[in-house]
Amino acid sequence: MAGLSEGGNEPPGSLKAISYVPIPDAFEKYIRRIPYMHDEEYVASKLSSKDKSKFLVLPEVADKARVLYHIKEYSTLLDSCNMAMESWIRIALDIQVSTESHA
Repeated sequence: MAGLSEGGNEPPGSLKAISYVPIPDAFEKYIRRIPYMHDEEYVASKLSSKDKSKFLVLPEVADKARVLYHIKEYSTLLDSCNMAMESWIRIALDIQVSTESHA
């Protein structure tokens, strides 16, 4: 499973700021802190040191296989409020490629 992020948005400086700017790695760092989106205990006990930073793991669900996933972040961060159609197509194609490679 793969996730795509156009970049996390954080207010520059004060919470009273009007505009937001994309910040590299902000989305994945945020997701890693949410227990229902990432099981850090499983990662620490079951994954190799190489895979620990590569994958996120959903919490265990009774009688179900574990879901490992990764988030692909573009090197030039995108702002979804200000994207051209070409950017949306790029995201869709990346989802398609990732889905086909994990099928």
